[in-house]
Amino acid sequence: MIEIQDVYISFRQAQSRCLGRPYRIPKNWDSVWQRMSKKNVECLELIMKAFNTRWQNIDMDNFFDCGFKLHGKSFTYTKFFDRRVLSLYIENDKQTKRQNTNIKESHLNGLEFIHKWMDTRHNRDDISLFKHYCMLTDNGVRAPIKHFIMNRISKYTLVWLIKNKYLVLEDNERNMIPLIVENYRKLSREVKEAVEEQE
Repeated sequence: MIEIQDVYISFRQAQSRCLGRPYRIPKNWDSVWQRMSKKNVECLELIMKAFNTRWQNIDMDNFFDCGFKLHGKSFTYTKFFDRRVLSLYIENDKQTKRQNTNIKESHLNGLEFIHKWMDTRHNRDDISLFKHYCMLTDNGVRAPIKHFIMNRISKYTLVWLIKNKYLVLEDNERNMIPLIVENYRKLSREVKEAVEEQE
């Protein structure tokens, strides 16, 4: 169950992301409530009830991010029930789900290619298929790198192999896939959200 402190923290963290500054969780909650206006406390309680009942499927952090995206610094607790914020959240959620579906689909296509390519090559019981795949070379280049460059596996499959420690990149390989190296954190997060959390 979501508590009023959870709502306050989520709102303040979203505000900090909007302003580009860090946020520290308060140590003394009593002083926070004493400094806050009665209207804001009432709004926080209404928001808490909404997230615990009819809006329990809504991601609180993403919702507040949408509020700040729409209203900027002027987003407050009183603007929480602005229908435009909910509409923006729903649209963003649809786009995220669509993107996650595309990521998952391209990842599965990559895995399917690996399985087919390894059919005649993998006969070792003591090593996983993906570990063995990452050890093989294709014209002097390790198979995953070569297959990514040839567009046989997607960037998400390659990141998944790296993330799961099947593939440990060497310096010369990093130079061959600079966009993957530069965007690794973002891609890794996308793979985690689209592939691993849905498994």
